[in-house]
Amino acid sequence: MLSLGLVGKLYRQSKGLKSNEEKFSRIFENAPLYFCISRLEDGTILDVNQMFRRNTGYRREEALGSSVVKLGLVNEEDHQQMLNAVAENRGLEGFALRLHTKNGNLRHCRYYCQTASINGQNCLISMGLDLTKKRQLEEARRQTENFHQIIIDNISDPVFVKDPQHRFALVNQAFCELCGKSAHEIIGHTDEDFFPPEQTQRFRIVDEQVFAGRNKQDSEEVITNYLGEIRTVLTRKNFFTTADAQNFLVGVIRDITEQRMVDAQLHKFSHVVAQSPVSIVVTDISGKIEFVNPKFTQMTGYTPAEAYGQNPRILKSGLTPRATYQRLWEALTRGQVWEGEFLNKTKDGNLFWEHATISPLRNEAGTTTRYLAIKEDISEKKRLLERLHHSEKIDSIGRLASGVSHDFNNMLAVISGNVELAMQREASGRSAEKYLRQIKEATERSADLTRQLLAFARKQEIKPVAVELNSKITQTLKLLKRLIGEDIELVWQPAPSELHIFIDPSQLDQILTNLVVNARDAIATTGTLRLSTQRLDDEGNFARLTVADTGCGMSGEVQQQIFEPFFTTKSEGKGTGIGLSTVYGIVKQNDGEIHIQSQPNQGTVIQVDLPLTTPALAPPKTSENAQQIKGHEKVLLVEDEPSFLQTCQSMLEILGYQVIATADPIAAMKLAAEHKDSLQLLLTDVIMPKINGQELANALKIAQPELKVLFMSGYTRDVVLNRGLLDQEVPHLQKPFTSATLAEKIRETLND
Repeated sequence: MLSLGLVGKLYRQSKGLKSNEEKFSRIFENAPLYFCISRLEDGTILDVNQMFRRNTGYRREEALGSSVVKLGLVNEEDHQQMLNAVAENRGLEGFALRLHTKNGNLRHCRYYCQTASINGQNCLISMGLDLTKKRQLEEARRQTENFHQIIIDNISDPVFVKDPQHRFALVNQAFCELCGKSAHEIIGHTDEDFFPPEQTQRFRIVDEQVFAGRNKQDSEEVITNYLGEIRTVLTRKNFFTTADAQNFLVGVIRDITEQRMVDAQLHKFSHVVAQSPVSIVVTDISGKIEFVNPKFTQMTGYTPAEAYGQNPRILKSGLTPRATYQRLWEALTRGQVWEGEFLNKTKDGNLFWEHATISPLRNEAGTTTRYLAIKEDISEKKRLLERLHHSEKIDSIGRLASGVSHDFNNMLAVISGNVELAMQREASGRSAEKYLRQIKEATERSADLTRQLLAFARKQEIKPVAVELNSKITQTLKLLKRLIGEDIELVWQPAPSELHIFIDPSQLDQILTNLVVNARDAIATTGTLRLSTQRLDDEGNFARLTVADTGCGMSGEVQQQIFEPFFTTKSEGKGTGIGLSTVYGIVKQNDGEIHIQSQPNQGTVIQVDLPLTTPALAPPKTSENAQQIKGHEKVLLVEDEPSFLQTCQSMLEILGYQVIATADPIAAMKLAAEHKDSLQLLLTDVIMPKINGQELANALKIAQPELKVLFMSGYTRDVVLNRGLLDQEVPHLQKPFTSATLAEKIRETLND
């Protein structure tokens, strides 16, 4: 760098020598520094070089005649301070100055100033070194260092960096807390300043090995913190080299004191439980197995070596509901004990039931460090319970069968008697309409009885409709009486006005049967079961169904669990624990509420509130001669029951359709091929010998893609869907059906 003295000398000499003047001008103009010559008296700028102009943004003509203060490059206070320093020392070296450029940027400079007489004027020659980029780099480096320090300070484990002389070059806040010192007090010092000699000797041996081998090492060490506490730690040390080829060692310390204490306790514990008759499993807080006893191996087939480090999910069969695991972890995360059952599988793939009690293991501070699971194989117990449940179901079916057979025999007697009367009327030439109507009513009542049985067996497809609650209960009373037996009096008290609710009738049947059966089981010998309904206008337009019994009642604790799936207070073989949970689910599904009031030995009252709805408009009553929806299309009818085939064919022909009828689905294929050009609808039963209705429809649609198909079945739609006999989207007609229903469904299918 040219000294200011030399620059001033060259400038003065150049005024007399043209060649020197040119030489100075080149130096002055092209120097990589700011040059500015100004009058000392008033600061007027006499000359500036290219570097000055480029970095300040001012052209020569803008700068000459002005001053650095007027241009706004330097504030007046800083400029005056610089002039005062020059006056005292006849010059200035290394003065830090901030320049505000024309475009508003801030540049950091270090200025060197010298006074000189030029052409009889006292002048100030200023030379500035731009430090802006250097400052930016320093700031970026400082921010990076701060950022890195923030990162390691947020690491919970103590972290340190050492140089080859074993001096600490960097530490985090956790390490400071370990030593009881600040970072400033630690950096530059060695282990000997903070730890006992016998410990630092081991530290240094490992450090030397890391530096010599340029590798990483893990070592379990004992250290004494600043409080004098002896802690067991796991230290990982690793060698690294910086970009400027400096060697360092970085270490991370993990306090494993509590872990080692628990390990020691578990070692003792394993001897105690080795002979336990139940399976015992200990895991860490992440669920990894750390200990199993011999009974675990006997139950699952996994040896300790195979189990350790694994998660208990190796026993999962995929058959335990996901909600069970969710409730398990919710309880454990709250620090509570969980008790429940799993359907698991052994190492060989065999399924087994186990009852498990899982509880947290805590250290002295109350922190959960392990989980303890005590498990018992209950497969045999489950098999016995299943047999009892089967017996219970058979008993219920037997009760129903007795009553249902009685009701069906009554219906058959009505049908048989009216058939004879109708035939006699027909023979004498008189109208048999009266007897035919009674036959029709008997068949409808029989169909309704079948639907109630399906609802009891939970086989009915869910289709909510507007239902009048009082009428529905009245229709179901006979079935309910069959369920409770003769020792219990059933009292029915309907509301004085109609109560219309929007619900699937089969779901309402399930509510009634489950509540009544539950009340029946609560009555030991004889008693009263009371059904009643009422309108709750003040509660937001609800209909309330109340089932009250004079049975054994229940405690408040039992009431809190009564709607949980599989919870039951009944003895084994008397209940499955799903009846009331089913009721609860149906009520909630239909936007209702359920309440329970009970005391031990005082009976139970269960109230079901369901929203009221607008009564459904009943279809207009029509006479037998009223015109039905008729058609003219050609229909292929396939039904393997000959009597119903003939009946259905007659119904279709009366409606005006051209009917090709057969009981054989194989023959139906040939008939369809013969009438390919005119056939418009296939009406077929779903379940038939040889091939089913869906397979028949698929085969016919290969040659006739536009052929419409309507299925009919004595099974409910959900049954045939679950058995894979019917696609979800196809139309389905439930047997038995009326001529009007058949006409409406055919027209709907053809017009689709």
